[in-house]
Amino acid sequence: MQKLSDAQIQSFKNAFANRMREWRHGRGLSQAEVAERCGLSQYVISFYERGGRVPSYITTLKICIGLGLTPNELYGYEKK
Repeated sequence: MQKLSDAQIQSFKNAFANRMREWRHGRGLSQAEVAERCGLSQYVISFYERGGRVPSYITTLKICIGLGLTPNELYGYEKK
């Protein structure tokens, strides 16, 4: 298996951050509102939206609950 480069990893983090921000804006929510809905701090939401890292699966589920969507929607996967 080929190892991902640092640039590829950062690209994935940025793509996740952009999707998360777009979904939040599309729902008219602030970072504080999403944080309250999913039981995380506003700092954590901001960190993910800046591309600081990609959340764990459990944290992803919490964010999805806060945004009212599925992990597939958040990660940008489409049915084929």
